[in-house]
This record gives sequence, C-alpha cells and structure tokens, in this order.
Amino acid sequence: MICKHNMITSALCLFLGCVFFCDVGICKAGSVDPITGNKAAGGGVSSRLKNETQAGSARSATDRTRIKSVFAEGWATIQKGNIDSARTKALQMAYAEAVSRGCGVDIGSLMIVRNVKHVSDIVMARSRGFVRAYTVVGEGVAPNDATRYEIRIDAEVIEDGTSAQDEKEGLRLYLALLGDPVVLIMLPEKTETPAAGSVSHSNVDVQSSDTRITVNIDKSQPAKSSEQPFSDQGSTLRGTEAALAQAFSAYGYQVITSDDLLAGGLVAPQVLMDAKNGVTAQALKVAKAANADIALLGNMRLSTRSVKPAGVELFMTTAEASAKALIVSNGKTIQAFHQSNRASSPDALAAYSDCLDRVAAEMANVLAWKIPQILNQDSRRTRLVLHGIDVERAYAVKRSIGDMTGVEMVQISKMPTPDQTYSEFMVFTGFVKISNGDIFDICLKTIGTPLTIINENKYEIELKNNT
Repeated sequence: MICKHNMITSALCLFLGCVFFCDVGICKAGSVDPITGNKAAGGGVSSRLKNETQAGSARSATDRTRIKSVFAEGWATIQKGNIDSARTKALQMAYAEAVSRGCGVDIGSLMIVRNVKHVSDIVMARSRGFVRAYTVVGEGVAPNDATRYEIRIDAEVIEDGTSAQDEKEGLRLYLALLGDPVVLIMLPEKTETPAAGSVSHSNVDVQSSDTRITVNIDKSQPAKSSEQPFSDQGSTLRGTEAALAQAFSAYGYQVITSDDLLAGGLVAPQVLMDAKNGVTAQALKVAKAANADIALLGNMRLSTRSVKPAGVELFMTTAEASAKALIVSNGKTIQAFHQSNRASSPDALAAYSDCLDRVAAEMANVLAWKIPQILNQDSRRTRLVLHGIDVERAYAVKRSIGDMTGVEMVQISKMPTPDQTYSEFMVFTGFVKISNGDIFDICLKTIGTPLTIINENKYEIELKNNT
C-alpha cells in the first residue's frame, strides 16, 4: 500500500510538472517587452537591478545599503501670494540639489524643472544619488525678501545598494515632487470560459506492475469563448483594473479606473467603450477629462479550465496582459508591457484572483519605475488661448513666455485676425511644467491690461483681455 501510494504521489507530481512547465514560452515569469523609442541617457534597467527587484535579496538593508546624509537648500519666488506653489518649487530645487550632491554630478541649475530627465534616470535606476528619505529642517519666507520662499532639508541619499522598502518610499517622495502623476487604467477583460458540461479533464492512471504512467486528457468539446468587445457600463469593477489599481497604488501612484470615470460622470459610456476598444483619439479625450498623466490601454485575456490529476480536481487560470502607455500631454503611445502568467487552485475564484494579482504585480513592478522616465521622454504641451489681443501683443506674449525658466519652446498655432481676435499658443515644457498661475502672471505683465480666466485645467488655460 505504501509503495502504491508513493507511485500515485510521484505520478501526480510528474503530471503537475508537465502542466506547469510544458509551455515555457508562455509562462515565463518576468517576460517584459522593452519600451520602444528613444531613451534618455542612462535609461533602462540593468539585469542586476531586474534580478534584485523581481527575486529580492536575502541580505538585510543594512548589509546592502550605504547611506550618505546630505544637506540641501532651495528657494522660489512667491507669485501673487501663492505660498504653497512657491514651497513646492523650493522643495523641488532642494531635492534636486540633494541628488546632485549625492551622486557627485553637477546637474546645472539644480532645479527639477530643468533637470527632471537626469533626476528621473537616477530614480529609475535606483543608483547613487537616489533619495530614500528627507526631513525639512527649516522653511519660510526669507527675512529680508517677502517675495522669496526658502526651504532646507536633510536628505538620506543612497551611495550603494537599496532595499525594496527604501525603493518604494523613495519613489513616493519623487512622485510627490512631480505633482503626483495620475495613472488611468483602461484594460478590459476578455475571458474564455468553458461552457457547462464541456470542461476538459485530465486523469493520471498508474499501473503498479511496471510503473507505467498514462495521462488521459479529454478534450471532446472545445471551450466556448465569451470574448467580446468591451460593452459594460461600469456597474461592476472589473477584476483586471482592480488588481492593477491596487498594485500601482502600492508604489504611490494616484490611480483612476473605468468605474471612477463613469461614477464621476466624467465621460459618456459610449465614449469610454470606444476608448477601451482601442480608439486612441477617444482614449486621449477620456484621459484628459480624467486629468490623467498617463493611460494604460490594452486588454487582459483570461482562460480557466479544470484538470483532474489522479482524480483531484484543480482549476487553472491563464492570463495574458498586453498594454501600451499613452502620454496624455502629447498624445504619443509607447509599447510598454506584455506578460503571461498561470495559477491553479482547488477553488476557481482563487485561481483567477491569484493569476490576476501575479500579472498586476509584474506590470507594476516594471512600469512604476519607468513611468517618470516615460513622461519625461518628450516635451509636455500646454495650450494657451488669449482672447482680445492683436498680432503685436501675441508676439510679445510668445517672447515673454519663451524666456521663462523651464519653457523649451513656444509656438503660435492661431494668430488673431480682424474677424477673430484671439490667439492660440502651444507651450512646450518638461513634465514639471510652469504653473498656470505663472503663465497668467506673465501674460498680465506683458499685455498690461486686466485678464480673466475663462477655462483652466492641467492641459490648458484660456484667458480674456477685459479691455
């Protein structure tokens, strides 16, 4: 009896090994397509870092990490009494200075608004100069200048090695300084569910006389696919989006899902349906309505089947996620991620949930660190509309905004005419853009007459000359 029991156990193990490892190309963990397009210098994640972040490390944080304490200062001009905005800018400058001192590299003016690409490279690689924590040791309006806000920080900067907790905390700090980028997740599920009575079963027979193992798989009826274009109205939170939202939130991102859009009345159901079915123009419209900075588009394909090794029923779920990143400010899309995974359990729901969580964790683990770099690969665009100005003032505004710190370029897309006295400008900046308040102030100063804000959001500001 003992021998027969061992033979059955061995057969079960052999069968499960065949099931889980027969298709290495599909189930390989950590299989990630690199982002296409030009990368900033120093971009990309080294294989060493990938291995450490995916597999972890047996050593403690004290064994792996060397910390350098750095003192840094920052300052900013207070515009129209907006102390909160000035404080943020001053803190950004102090943070960038801490990075510069920690990595021993001069990054220019030490302002994130000008050097965000360089700082993002250091953050993504978690290399020397990575700030894991900082403490504000002094701040306030300068004693001798009421228009200047100053801040001083004591930062803990990585010299070598990081722990997983250090990395997450450090990323959260950086995201806060960037203005807390918002990630919109629009990945519909496309499931393949076996119909009743058509589930395939696998059985293992053992012949004790010659220790021969026979595997019988019944596939007499194919599974019925429920794969259809996305058509729900958002009444139920989709499992894929819920899993991804949880995974990205763990890294400090603000996350919006389809249900959030519909519950808030931000978009019409048909527009959302088109966006989730791959219409990029609609996806861009939806993302701007949500004030998102980056949108993850694609789909999650899921398949569940039942297997019975040695008469023990298990449910196996296979998930394949494909997603691309849509940069909302400029409308560019980048191939971002492709991942497959598989999970099994005696409970069908547990297998489904575990499989989704694995794919979501892999996606977040890779993209969470790349998103700041993705957002900073190309210029951010802010649309400015000015009503009630002539051609001469339009060119004057273009020159004034072009001279502002952090502005890369200004284009006039529409010039005023006798019949249409308004101008449209496109302001190109880095991801950490100049504020709408600063744009308003420079326009007010250049035009020299009172202005009224007609419309304002993350991506545009519309002003009217009151004279």
